[in-house]
Amino acid sequence: MKHRFRNNLLYYLLVCTGSLVLILPYRMALLLGKMLGAMAYYFAARDRKIAIDNLTSVFGNEKSPREIKSIAKKVFVNLGVNTIEFAFLKKTRGKNIDDIVTVEGFEHAENAFAKGRGIVACSAHFGNWELIAVYFALKGFPVNVIARKIRFEKFNEMLNNARRANKINVLDRDDAFKQAIRHLKNNEVIAVLGDQDVRALDGVFVDFFGRKAYTPSGPAVMAMLSKAAMLPILILRDGYKHKIILQKPVELPETGDRKKDILIMTQRYSDAIALYIRKYPEHWVWMHKRWNTKEQGASN
Repeated sequence: MKHRFRNNLLYYLLVCTGSLVLILPYRMALLLGKMLGAMAYYFAARDRKIAIDNLTSVFGNEKSPREIKSIAKKVFVNLGVNTIEFAFLKKTRGKNIDDIVTVEGFEHAENAFAKGRGIVACSAHFGNWELIAVYFALKGFPVNVIARKIRFEKFNEMLNNARRANKINVLDRDDAFKQAIRHLKNNEVIAVLGDQDVRALDGVFVDFFGRKAYTPSGPAVMAMLSKAAMLPILILRDGYKHKIILQKPVELPETGDRKKDILIMTQRYSDAIALYIRKYPEHWVWMHKRWNTKEQGASN
């Protein structure tokens, strides 16, 4: 009952906020998002502690406790602004996407698409990651996102309806693999977030900021089976605007050892993600227990 009450309260708060966003000027709406994010930092004690602990484990020798807390707060603020920006798309239906989003490395997507084998777009919970799929869908790419079903049905439907309204097809993470391969063979985009420890998914342990992190291997397997291009893609926030960064395709290794090839590819896209997280730590969701699953026999 307690969780049901909390979920319903949050849901209707989001509905009211979304309605308010539609009548506010864009920049004023984003200020509201910043306020909501800052409030979440102070009230979400558990998530705040996880974020600070994770940041300390990575940057403890480089940054002061005060700097780490400042970064953690910015993470929450970023998420608050993300929510407002996504809600604002309902008002514009993406008509202003070029006013707020620029792209670097777009030729990598164009070249991959021209080969006709699809694209496995590997991203992370970094910046406003939802805008990546929106941008490419609005530019005419057939985009499918693999998403975890949120247990609270109202939240789940609200988010997926917003995605579909922006021409994005949603694949349930628990039943997505065969569908994803079919979409790749039709020369479509499969967008995945491969930066979290999800024990329910097949994965491998790769180095992530000097520690072994259990990482989904699905993106690598999909790219190997379909011969699709695997493109690491991230999005940077720059004030009121964003910049999508497409890195070069991850090379498909051919060692003759399938398990080794999967590990190599997963490590390569994880390195591509970590490169930008280190540069822009306030963009990433540090409140996730990224190193929760331990490798058998490991002590870290």
